[in-house]
Amino acid sequence: AAATVALALVWSPGAPAATQPATPDQPLVVVRLFVDVADPLSREAWLLYRKTTGPTVAAGSTPVLLRVHHTPAAPAGVGALATHAALAARAAGKELAFLDALLGQPALDEGAVRAAAKAAGLDPDALLDRARDDATRDRATLEAQAARAMGVVGTPNALLNGRGVGGVPPHLALQRALQRASEAAAADLAALTRAAGKPPADAALALERIGVLRASPAAIEPFDALRAGKAPAKSK
Repeated sequence: AAATVALALVWSPGAPAATQPATPDQPLVVVRLFVDVADPLSREAWLLYRKTTGPTVAAGSTPVLLRVHHTPAAPAGVGALATHAALAARAAGKELAFLDALLGQPALDEGAVRAAAKAAGLDPDALLDRARDDATRDRATLEAQAARAMGVVGTPNALLNGRGVGGVPPHLALQRALQRASEAAAADLAALTRAAGKPPADAALALERIGVLRASPAAIEPFDALRAGKAPAKSK
C-alpha cells in the first residue's frame, strides 16, 4: 500500500553519536508504528522495527519505546479480526508478543489468531471475546480517525518522537533516524530539566509532545486523541 506522512521525514546520510542523557535508563524516543496487518509491507516493516527498536533495545545509548497503531485500508476486510485481536492483546499488555506470533502466520483467520494468542501467553477464547466486543471495534475506529487527522495516510508509517518515516526504510537509514531523534530528545530533556530544576515526571511523553509540536503544531490535538483512544475534535 502507498504510504505517506504529512510530518517531516528524518532520514539523513549521517549523524553524530547520540548524546548520553542524564538518566540513561529513561526512554527518550517513542516510535509509533502504523500498520495494516493484512498489508505485506506492514509485515516487512514490523520485522524491521522489531529488529531495530523495542522496549529494551537502545538507539545509540538511549532507550526506545515501540508503540503500534492499526490503520487498515479496509477496516472490515480480511484482517479485521486480527486487528481487533491485537487491540485486545494491547489491553492485556501483550500486543507486541501477539503481533510477533501473528505476523509469522501464513493467514489471518481465527485459527491464526488463536495460535498467536497462545504463543503470546493469552487465553484464545478470552482474547477473541474481547476482540469481538463493541468497545474494541470502537477503539479501532477511533485509532484510525486520529491517525488520519495527524496526517498519517497508508501503511506502513512511523513517527519517531513525532517525526515521520514512511514506508520500509533501509535498516541503516532507520538507525540514523533513531539516532537523530535520540539526540534531539536528550537536548530537550536537558532544557526541561534546567527550566524545572528536575526531569519531568513522564519524560517520554513530554519529549514526544515536544517533537510533535516541532514537526507539525496542528498534529498535537489528534496526537493526544490517538494516545487517549478518543476521536479527534473534527471527528466528533
